[in-house]
Amino acid sequence: MSDLNKQEVIMKLIFSILLVFSVFGCGAIAQADEVKSTIKVQYGVGFSPDKLLDSSRKSINVGYYAALRGPVSWNVNGGYLGDDEVDLDAVYACAQFGAALHPFDWMFVENYFGPCYFDKAKGRLSGHLQFATNIGAGWRDPDTGSEIGLNWKHFSNAGISKPNVGIDLIMLSVGFGIR
Repeated sequence: MSDLNKQEVIMKLIFSILLVFSVFGCGAIAQADEVKSTIKVQYGVGFSPDKLLDSSRKSINVGYYAALRGPVSWNVNGGYLGDDEVDLDAVYACAQFGAALHPFDWMFVENYFGPCYFDKAKGRLSGHLQFATNIGAGWRDPDTGSEIGLNWKHFSNAGISKPNVGIDLIMLSVGFGIR
């Protein structure tokens, strides 16, 4: 088995474990009177210093975000990423760990990081294994857990293969709370 195949098998195993834990474990651990989880839908376009908003790169993402105790939470998400510059149409799945803070009842600030698997890889995404970083903030209804926010999402391979250029996206996020 080649090194690339071993990496893919290991990452699929890690992702599967995180997915099962996230969906079946995290929501049950949160406090009973809290909004335990959120379903989020995000749409984004490319972002780079030389071209502020780049419509040649686009993504739509759906995720399940589950609370642990306090600000710590997990999420599993997946979606579509397109890059017209290199004719990339990829589907991806991610499992992420991070924190969602609520400095005020009406506000959220979040940061997540974790592995992703892409069904296709070329151009700025070299290799099927990528890592996603997501940083966002926005308005949150404390009673329903619904939210609207703006996120920066970055995909790259963390130097596992070359090139390691990555893709940055600005995402509009809409979330629906689940008790």
